[in-house]
Amino acid sequence: MGPQCQAVLLAGGAGASLFPLNHTGNPLALFPVANQPLITYALHTLEQAGVVDVLVVCLGEATAAKVMAWVKNKYSGKLRLKARSVPEDCESADALKAVAEDITAQTFIVMSVDLVTDVCLEAMLAVHFLRNATVTVLLSQRRVSPASETKLGKAPKDVEYVGLDGESRRLVFFRPSPEARRNIKLPMGTLLRQGCLSIRTDLQDNHLYILDRSALALLQAKPALANIKQDLIPYLVRHQHSSGKAASAVRPDSGGPAANGQHESTGSLAATESMEQITLACNYMSMSHSAAALDDSAPGTSYCAAYVAGPEQYCARTVNLQSFSEVNREVVNLELAARLGVQAQPNAKHDNFVDESVQIGSKSTAASGCMVGPGTTLGDKCSIKRSVLGAMCKLGSNVKIINSVLMDSVVVHDGCHLQNCIVCTGAQLQERVSLRDCQVGPGFTVSEGAEHREEVLAKAQQQRRSTDAKT
Repeated sequence: MGPQCQAVLLAGGAGASLFPLNHTGNPLALFPVANQPLITYALHTLEQAGVVDVLVVCLGEATAAKVMAWVKNKYSGKLRLKARSVPEDCESADALKAVAEDITAQTFIVMSVDLVTDVCLEAMLAVHFLRNATVTVLLSQRRVSPASETKLGKAPKDVEYVGLDGESRRLVFFRPSPEARRNIKLPMGTLLRQGCLSIRTDLQDNHLYILDRSALALLQAKPALANIKQDLIPYLVRHQHSSGKAASAVRPDSGGPAANGQHESTGSLAATESMEQITLACNYMSMSHSAAALDDSAPGTSYCAAYVAGPEQYCARTVNLQSFSEVNREVVNLELAARLGVQAQPNAKHDNFVDESVQIGSKSTAASGCMVGPGTTLGDKCSIKRSVLGAMCKLGSNVKIINSVLMDSVVVHDGCHLQNCIVCTGAQLQERVSLRDCQVGPGFTVSEGAEHREEVLAKAQQQRRSTDAKT
């Protein structure tokens, strides 16, 4: 692995954005993905890179206690894990400040527990050391959501504006998920120095960073830098270069200096494309700007490196219910599962993961790309497609499950149909229930014959309905 480094795993808290999965207080790090805790994927990535010491940072003492209980009772890997709790409202950079005394290495990795990836972290570390970088950021192709698409002429929604040099080696501009705005301002000194700069909206930051210890010192010196992605990385990118003398403003859509002859310190990129990628050929060095224009624009001491994952590499985060469901189904691909460290034994003949203890009734099928956990029983004429079922589930007859995730000990009675659903541990669906695009909380019972579309069904809602009925 080269020079020794340690890792800081940001394990989060109760996963509030994934309600009702967190209804029983189970930490985000222990949510099941392909029937194993989410944290196991991050630990596998770190272990594969030869990391030994991992500091697991949890939001709140209760989360830290549950994670360490899992480590003590369930974890059997080679990593040395130590958990620290920080206040529940702590942001990512503030969390690093809070545990700074435990970060002793000159180089350290910061990784979010909700990232599932097969990127070779050892290769990313090599890039970081070879470039003597202050920070190296893992970027990958943006996972496209239909909700993020916009009409032609409108700024893309929920994208990150990433500026890379001509060889995509250096991160020279970073604006994470800005609100809709008509213009993105670029430092003119950066444009002049780079010669060729690509501003892209088809990349996403994955919350995996390799940092030099100087970045930690910077955080301690600047309390306003509270969030790694929103504050620290943009700060480091901006301060790679000192602010230069004012240069002629060049607009990408005009191809030359501003027509009015005024001088500005920034160029302005009109963010009006709805394409997946906005590539800006900024060959400004060929213009008539003399070297004198760069007198005070000497690069700073930091170097922000970009590590762009290839299209064949997997990077996904379980940041909401939709992505949680997608990742569950995607990792149950035999080839990908092997790279990610999925612990279940594959059934190569049927291209799926069906535990040998599963009881399958007459004319029931579990298609390729499915996972069925140990002790689960399928009644007659059941059909399971592109879904993940946990351990000890019980399915009656004529049950159809498509694109769904069922956690442990779920009971589904005869004639139920589920599509694009998440059903949490211990939930029960009585006969002839029909659910589409729903989430069912832990221990919730769905009444016989009920039909629900795009609903969250949890005990909190059930209690409110009971109270409303009484009043």
